[in-house]
Amino acid sequence: MSAHRPTIKPLLSETYVATIKNSVGVKTFQQFFAMVNNRKKNIVRGGELSCAWFVSTLLHAGGLIRKPHTTVEATLKDMQQSGWRRIRRARPGCVILWARVRYPDGQEHQHLGFLIGVRRAVSNSSRTKVPQVHHWTFGRRGRKLYRPVTAMYWHPKLNS
Repeated sequence: MSAHRPTIKPLLSETYVATIKNSVGVKTFQQFFAMVNNRKKNIVRGGELSCAWFVSTLLHAGGLIRKPHTTVEATLKDMQQSGWRRIRRARPGCVILWARVRYPDGQEHQHLGFLIGVRRAVSNSSRTKVPQVHHWTFGRRGRKLYRPVTAMYWHPKLNS
């Protein structure tokens, strides 16, 4: 009797979106250590500045960028070099770039995350220090937490 081998075709897009949704609440992205002026430092401040680390790690795991990063700028550069393109219409799984905001320490930071559904996104929260589900603009225009989307990105590999 011959053994039948099943035909398996990975479903990258479905796996990718499921991984994003399953990341909510995980503490995985709270640490990234580096030597800064000869001293060990957690450069993502315990999860406060982990959005790029979170997004780029998931993109790298899916084979959609070359390596993980801890800055928005480096993540966007790698995405561009890896075939990501700006899109106009939101789609589940697209990477979202939000406008800069000023943090209490006076520094301004952009923010990255993922769209997971109609007006719903997942990104690393600087308040809870873990990935959270939230409104895709963090609330309505004119409200305190509102943060406009400045760009959305899509990779052709996610089409299949």
